[in-house]
Amino acid sequence: MPVYVYTAINRDGKDLKGEVEAADQVKALEIIKQKGSFPTFVKEVAAGVNLQRLSGTSGGVALKEAKPFNLGTLFGKKRVGEKHLVNFMQQFSTLIASGLPVVRSLNILKSQTGHKFLKKVIDDMNDAILAGGSFSDAMQKFPAVFPRLSIDLIKAGETSGAFDVVLARLAGFMEKSRRIKQKVVGALIYPSVVISISMAVVIFLIIFAVPKFTILFKDLNVALPGPTLFLLALSHFAKSYWYIAILGIVGIAFILNRLSKIERVKYYMDAVKLKLPVFGILFQKIAISRFSRTLSVLLSSGVPILSALTAAKEVCGNKVLSGVVSKAYDDIREGELIAQSFSRDNVFPPLFVNMIAVGEESGHLDKSLSRISDIYDDDVDMMVSSLASLLEPILIITLALIVGFIVVSMFLPLIKLLDTLSV
Repeated sequence: MPVYVYTAINRDGKDLKGEVEAADQVKALEIIKQKGSFPTFVKEVAAGVNLQRLSGTSGGVALKEAKPFNLGTLFGKKRVGEKHLVNFMQQFSTLIASGLPVVRSLNILKSQTGHKFLKKVIDDMNDAILAGGSFSDAMQKFPAVFPRLSIDLIKAGETSGAFDVVLARLAGFMEKSRRIKQKVVGALIYPSVVISISMAVVIFLIIFAVPKFTILFKDLNVALPGPTLFLLALSHFAKSYWYIAILGIVGIAFILNRLSKIERVKYYMDAVKLKLPVFGILFQKIAISRFSRTLSVLLSSGVPILSALTAAKEVCGNKVLSGVVSKAYDDIREGELIAQSFSRDNVFPPLFVNMIAVGEESGHLDKSLSRISDIYDDDVDMMVSSLASLLEPILIITLALIVGFIVVSMFLPLIKLLDTLSV
């Protein structure tokens, strides 16, 4: 009967190596799982081959050593987009749920993907796993590809022996996050196009149309009104010193970018975001939704509440909310109720706090958090759609006012001249 060597992870999260006799690879997988372990690599070998030699601890090396990740591969088009990453996780989750080994699943995905850098990532991950590492260890070699949260979740799944379950939850989590982001971006496309067209029209009028009137005004013996003088000065500056405007915009963007790196400044900027009319509520709901869903996935995957809070606060995207989570962490560690710790500072709304209290009392905090994220996702969807509909007439009216101001300013001298001639 064929002999299969394998590496696996037991329920305590420890790496195991061994060999089994089975009719085929599928039977070998079943035997390993029956022992309470999760296989990460299974390979048929000739009878009598020394397992230690195959594991690379002595003698020749049958398992490939992990190739170090080359930072130079990040240059050029060396990134994995969110869409490709989500598809990878969904397909990988499906293959693992079907009972295929990790290495074989990765090989299948490698042959199917058309993303060159993702092929390189999968290839290097395979090498790391074949050398005896776990899937989470392989992910850690690519911090620019896999978010820290996904690595922590996978590690928790490996430790608890529920790798396939956690992987499915992670794939669903990433898909929902991408869907929400797509809705927000999609709703902002039309306003962005209108704003871009409006700016192009205004710039064209100021740089090309207004100077034509300047020649006409020189021949008129009439004092120019204030709006016209302002528009002519603006046109002259835009045409003669356009590079100063560009440098100014780039400089302001650079300064704001640098300031946003400072923790204290970032905190105040996020605080201002939450106080903005209408948009403040939207930013708050997006942050709470991301936090709730992340915490729900972590808790349902067996991550302790304190560790889950530490990981989940990093995805809030708002320093004010992260600060409240940090305070809640300290309170919960001291034995305070979770809901009570989140009620401080009135940053998290009553709905969130009350549902946390219900989940805490019922013992199903992860389900309550999942429900919270669903509620806020729906609210965000409706708010974004409403704001997009509201922005359309506002942008059109604003464009009309700007163009109207330019036209009126240009014709005011002519109107004034006609009034003078009629007297």
